[in-house]
Amino acid sequence: MAHNATNETFTGIPSGIVWTVPALTRCSMCVIQTLLNSAMIIAFIVRRELRTSFTIYLMFLFCANIIYALGEYPLEVLRQGFPGRWFLSHAACSFYIYQVWVFCPVAMHMHVLITLNRLWAISFPVSYKNIHSEKVAVLMCAGMIVYVHLVCLPLVVLDLLYYHLPEERAGCLLNTVAQSTYTTVVAIVSTDVPIVVVVGAYPFLWYKHLKRKKIGTAKPSRMEITHAAGAATGVVSVIETKSAFKRIEASSSRPFVVLTLLTVSVLVCWTPDQTSWTIACFTAVNDSPGLRYTTSVLFTLQAALDPILFALSLRTFRKMLSRLICCCKRGGNDSRHGLKMSLTQRDEQ
Repeated sequence: MAHNATNETFTGIPSGIVWTVPALTRCSMCVIQTLLNSAMIIAFIVRRELRTSFTIYLMFLFCANIIYALGEYPLEVLRQGFPGRWFLSHAACSFYIYQVWVFCPVAMHMHVLITLNRLWAISFPVSYKNIHSEKVAVLMCAGMIVYVHLVCLPLVVLDLLYYHLPEERAGCLLNTVAQSTYTTVVAIVSTDVPIVVVVGAYPFLWYKHLKRKKIGTAKPSRMEITHAAGAATGVVSVIETKSAFKRIEASSSRPFVVLTLLTVSVLVCWTPDQTSWTIACFTAVNDSPGLRYTTSVLFTLQAALDPILFALSLRTFRKMLSRLICCCKRGGNDSRHGLKMSLTQRDEQ
């Protein structure tokens, strides 16, 4: 589809920008999400002990959050600030539509991979231990990215080739009316299904986790106690068995805590926005501006909560945070003490 020259070149920023709550939120979230997710990636690079086969999924999630925040949020602020107008190039509009309809589902499907990873680890622990590795995790993340592109990218390509509305009159948006059925199917598969999988699988994972925890905390059987040759060796065997159970329980609890926190955040942040959008697809009910603003703000909070929740779930980060707070307090006390001493010396002089 041919585009006018005004769509291909920068035509200048028009006056009269409209600042909305979602636009202001995206401005702040762009900075906050980039800093928080970048800090976690730097922590993974610096601290080798944090890089495991499970945290590979989190690294991909944090990278996706950064790309989406830097790519979509500034353009969305401009689109909302000048309703019905688009003064950037057609390439910028195409990139914006790609971010909204393709890369946002990529970030959402990283949560799906975390849930599927826990399903595999809890349901089939033997095969998970023998097969899963950092290389397998990278391949699964790459495969999920390819899957999302196969589902969502054709919708964007068809719109840009055949159905795209003139940007100087309609603004930068996907022509959902021309592909209404296809758009609804893609949106449900790429955004609703991930939420259903993440939230719906949690009760089963919670049940399996509790069951595994009870098995891990159960007392060793008499056969384990009397398996050793002597009484002293038997005592050692019981201690080793209990220590092994504790190690297994601790190693399985950490990823489950991360999964629990991320599931709650998905339920709170993503579900209202996607529910209202799905209802609007099948009914004539239109959201009120206040509800639309609230769900939009909640949706943008998810990418900022991801690194925070993961950091708080790790004992290493909690220790680093408490140490940092203690250092700040100690530094403040030392500075106040030094100021008091200097004032005292000045009075004496």
